Amino acid sequence: MVEPIKVTWEIVDGTYIADAPELEEYGVGDTLEEALSDLQQSIVELFSDLHEDRDRLGPALQAIYDILIGKLRQVDATDGA
Repeated sequence: MVEPIKVTWEIVDGTYIADAPELEEYGVGDTLEEALSDLQQSIVELFSDLHEDRDRLGPALQAIYDILIGKLRQVDATDGA
């Protein structure tokens, strides 16, 4: 991550919800940590999917991809190993 992603959170009926509104993604869990972890995984999967299909994105998904490109950098798992 090279720039922060704004995240808000709330508790609804005992479930924590972490929301990244600019990405239209959220995560849920029994604790705030679980909700944030779920959100993190959702963002990683979203970035991967959009990156894979980057040449075929419609305007709404392209806008989200552009936000992610500005905030994240893809790193090879073998970098620095």
